[in-house]
Amino acid sequence: MKKAFSIFLALAMIFALAACTKEAAEPVDYTGTYDIIKIEAGEMSASEEDLQTLRDLGYEAVMSFASDGTGLMSVAGQENDFTYDAEKATINMGGADSKMEFNEEGQLVVYDDGGTMYLEKRAEE
Repeated sequence: MKKAFSIFLALAMIFALAACTKEAAEPVDYTGTYDIIKIEAGEMSASEEDLQTLRDLGYEAVMSFASDGTGLMSVAGQENDFTYDAEKATINMGGADSKMEFNEEGQLVVYDDGGTMYLEKRAEE
C-alpha cells in the first residue's frame, strides 16, 4: 500500500510540475518598417503633430528592422544603425540598450531611462 501511495505522490508531483512550467515564448517578429509616431524624452520630445509636420515637409521618421537583427533609424535625413535581439526584446543604438514591447494599440514601444518612442508598423506592400 505504501509503495502504491508513493508512486501516486510521485506522479502527482510530476503532473503538478508540468502544469507549472512555462513554455518558452517564441521571439516576436519585428521585421519591417515602422513610422515613428511620437517621442517622449523631456525637452527633446516630438508629438504626433510634430512628426506629421516633418512628413508633410517630405522627411521620414522611420525605423527599419531587418531579419538578421540589424536596423536603421532615419529621421529627417539623419541615419543611425542599430542592432536588436528579438528574444530579449532589446534594441542597441549607440551602445545603449533599450527595451521593446507592443502596447494595447499594437504600437511598438521602445523605452529606457531617457524616454519612450512609439512606432507604428507600415502596411505590407
